Amino acid sequence: MTAHRAPLPLARNFRWHELRNDGRRFGSFADCAQHCLPSLRACAGLLVGNRAAGDILMEEFLAHLVAEMPSNDALSSPAEFTAAFEQFLRRTYGEQPQRIALSSGPGQIMGVWMSIDEFLDTIANG
Repeated sequence: MTAHRAPLPLARNFRWHELRNDGRRFGSFADCAQHCLPSLRACAGLLVGNRAAGDILMEEFLAHLVAEMPSNDALSSPAEFTAAFEQFLRRTYGEQPQRIALSSGPGQIMGVWMSIDEFLDTIANG
């Protein structure tokens, strides 16, 4: 017999609140990106509905940052990197609501319409 395990809150799964408030400085933009990308990648996959499309969104975000690289030397803390990703999502999607597929139980998926700000608030606060 297996015990039923409740799903972890989104905030814990994505570590978004932790990243938003992490002012620690990394030695370089690349080191900071390596630390933040797993959470940002998971967020992007949830936002667009699948991992492959999330990876494409992450590639677009990183290309956007590299294009602005002289000003991105300051992006050496997780808080700054996460804020840049949030701004990118707001510019990309604006006020257009997105349909987010959330699990409401084992094998039960429900679609929820949210603005980008509602989505970011949900993953930050669970």
